[in-house]
Amino acid sequence: MQVSSFLKKTISTVRPYIVILFTISVLKTVLFEFFLVPTGSMIPTIHPGDFILTTKYNYGYSKYSFWPLSLPVIKTKLLERKPNYGDIVIIKRDDKEPKRLVKRVIGLPGDEIKIINDSLMINDYVVEKNSKLFKNYYNAIEAEECLPNKKKHLILLVDKESNKVMFTSVFNVPQDHYFLMGDNRNNSDDSRFNLGYVHSNHLIARAQYVLIPSNNSINPFNWNKKRFFSKLI
Repeated sequence: MQVSSFLKKTISTVRPYIVILFTISVLKTVLFEFFLVPTGSMIPTIHPGDFILTTKYNYGYSKYSFWPLSLPVIKTKLLERKPNYGDIVIIKRDDKEPKRLVKRVIGLPGDEIKIINDSLMINDYVVEKNSKLFKNYYNAIEAEECLPNKKKHLILLVDKESNKVMFTSVFNVPQDHYFLMGDNRNNSDDSRFNLGYVHSNHLIARAQYVLIPSNNSINPFNWNKKRFFSKLI
């Protein structure tokens, strides 16, 4: 009787905590997830070490959506919705690679992407770039880019005077795939290089907010307070 009474009391005590943990796990799996950005490929929009909030329901669910689990029984994407130009997405490359990447959608299925040095063309649309109003970095320029849906965002480019290499590349985006680039255009391994075109199944979340920005200073008064809880565009 004493053992039974003790067991009932223990279950009654821990039950609320189990419910809370289960609820958090479900929300993390289905609705949202926190993500610590590992690299600088999205500077100046997102910095390495930024702690960001992502939502997982924007593009539907595939077998890659439930990391660290993989559900091979899911053959197609459930509740799929299409991303648009300029969306900042989180991708999972494959089952064996735990690393997730954050990039921006530049090309949609069927698009032709043409890159002439640092100039970008999407189909017949010449992507406008305005670097007159923004600050210079060391050998780099911060510019504002406007995509076909008129969505604007900042990018970082190597200063033309220090970039003497000229190149032209043309990419034809297959169906069900997307062309992704980092905002740090000269320091991002993306669809131009090893990443290649990204299948819709590998889009697992959309980046929404920088919750806590990275900062090298231990003094909180020196942190960039404007970036706390800042909306990502």
